[in-house]
Amino acid sequence: MAELNGRPMQETSTEPGEFPDRDAARIAAREPLSELPPATADLIGVSDADLDSAEAAFAQQQHDEILRGLDSYAQSYDAKIEEINVTNRRLANDMLKQVAKVKDSITTMWLLGGAINAKQKADLAFVEKSERELDKLEHST
Repeated sequence: MAELNGRPMQETSTEPGEFPDRDAARIAAREPLSELPPATADLIGVSDADLDSAEAAFAQQQHDEILRGLDSYAQSYDAKIEEINVTNRRLANDMLKQVAKVKDSITTMWLLGGAINAKQKADLAFVEKSERELDKLEHST
């Protein structure tokens, strides 16, 4: 015989709809039976139609409350996701501003470099032209 927590387990019943002895004893110990089962209890002043109507309305109300709760839950995350999107857009805009500044700085450096190169060439051309003119003056005298 198998053991569970040091105690021998009872054989289980193979009859359909019949509880094993150990389960029936456990259930009986926790939940004492009332004198009348709930399905046959005498409902004072309530007809079966009223009971069915009340149960249907209660079930519908529960259903609606569950759906409203789920909508509220989804909306709370929808708002959080929107906040994340706003933050991400701010971050992306900050990044684009910094990239634009870096591009502007690089363009400015390139233009300054080009101006310096042009100035150097112009100065060199002026000096070379001046030297040629001076050489012509010295040879003509």
